[in-house]
Amino acid sequence: MDAMPRIFNVEPFTIWRDLNRRRRLLHALAAQVWGGLPPYSTLKTPKIVDIEAVPVASGTALIFEEFGIAKIVLIQAGAHYAKDTQGDVLYMIPGGFINLTETPGSSSVAPSSEPESPAIGAVRKIEKKLCNDRGEPLLQVHPDRLLPMDILTLLLKGRKKRVVVGHMLKLAANEVGQIRAHIAKTRSNTKYRKNASAHTINPSSGQPEVVEICIFDLSDAAGDRVPLLHRDQLSLFNRVFAYTQRKNGQASLMS
Repeated sequence: MDAMPRIFNVEPFTIWRDLNRRRRLLHALAAQVWGGLPPYSTLKTPKIVDIEAVPVASGTALIFEEFGIAKIVLIQAGAHYAKDTQGDVLYMIPGGFINLTETPGSSSVAPSSEPESPAIGAVRKIEKKLCNDRGEPLLQVHPDRLLPMDILTLLLKGRKKRVVVGHMLKLAANEVGQIRAHIAKTRSNTKYRKNASAHTINPSSGQPEVVEICIFDLSDAAGDRVPLLHRDQLSLFNRVFAYTQRKNGQASLMS
């Protein structure tokens, strides 16, 4: 007898109940395999707890001040994110997943076999996604300059979880100049723009992650007036905006 129709017609509650039974059975088996408890334990029997491993993403809000107005540097999401953008022009901070098996390194951090920290990973992503037509990083940043500002645990589709860490980096005047010069070149030189974007190609899709770099008022980003690829980044923008306003003694969006 074909069992497939019966499988697909199962009620969701039945699936949940069966999974719960399997989980309880696995817990009981694990408790038996564990054996006796240490003499100092206060438990009567071994306690089995389910844990999950989650990927960690790390990114940076690059900010500076111009004529008394706080600005933020964002990147336009490229064709690599086409499934999420659905043809819309969306923006994001430079960032991505950190490497938990090794530290690939950057201009200021030597490669090592140690797991990559969120700040070191964020710096690597800045250098990877903000580059010129030769693939050279526009900024060479030391991780110590990054200020941790936000951390979230996200629940994604399919009940998947992800931890995202947000940093803030105050750009120096010369760094702002380099970014502005790059933006001007990408808008006046098609070949330069195309080559710079090509250096951000993601191997998994064969498509670039970055179209171009743009500058916005930080108040617009924090006020949800900039279309975002990852809307969780609003939390970071609000924290960064609140920080800049407190520094200036003004009211913030967070008040």
